[in-house]
Amino acid sequence: MMHAAVDMRLVDVEGGEQHSRQTSDSPVKALLRDVLADAFTVRDLARKGNSLCYAQVQQDRTWICSDEESPFSFVWICQHLGLEPRKLRSLYFSAAPVSIPRGWAA
Repeated sequence: MMHAAVDMRLVDVEGGEQHSRQTSDSPVKALLRDVLADAFTVRDLARKGNSLCYAQVQQDRTWICSDEESPFSFVWICQHLGLEPRKLRSLYFSAAPVSIPRGWAA
């Protein structure tokens, strides 16, 4: 079964702004990309002082630093998306804000 790309509106968790996004032909890859995007979003919210995110950031850091290759581990998701775990870890721990490119789920 073929899945057509669909224009979706994503709501920014802070300001309520909406951002357009093209979904991938693969809903599974879109889900995996969104798992990674969530870790970066939580990281950025915690950096801005959102104390509700602090516990999740600690769990995300443990997940990102793990070399485990079981389903839905950080390394496993990177492998399925064709991403280099070391580069993503470096981005996660950098001080620079990161936006998740549309092509991550391609």
